[in-house]
Parts: sequence; structure tokens; C-alpha cells
Amino acid sequence: MTASAGAPHTWGVAETLAALDARQISAREMAQALLGRIEAQASLGAFLATAPDTALAAAAHSDQRRSAGQARPLEG
Repeated sequence: MTASAGAPHTWGVAETLAALDARQISAREMAQALLGRIEAQASLGAFLATAPDTALAAAAHSDQRRSAGQARPLEG
């Protein structure tokens, strides 16, 4: 199964890393998708707090490291 076979929130770690490596999705896009899913399911009360700005900034830094060939293990 490829990462494109489902919505990003359904991907496992290996699928997510493969999609990031193949540039099918950026860390920022992944973060946006997951934040959107959290917001869409807010009525579940699964999260007491979120920090979207922090998550998106961290994702942008991750994308920069990936672009520079300096991705860390499990970077994404």
C-alpha cells in the first residue's frame, strides 16, 4: 500500500516517512492535515489543548532539514 492510498491521518509511521521521502507530502502539509482532523473531531474532546502555530513551525523546520538532506530519524 502506498501513502496515497488513504487520507494522511490513516497512514502509519512507515507510510508517512515514505511519502515524505518521495515528496508526495511535506511535513507542513501533514501537520495541516492532522490539525484539520483534530479540529473536525473537536467534539470528541480527545485533546485538552493544541498548539497549531508551534506544530506548523516545527513542520516547516522539518521541511527545511529534509530539503538540506539533514533529516533526522523519524523526521516529519
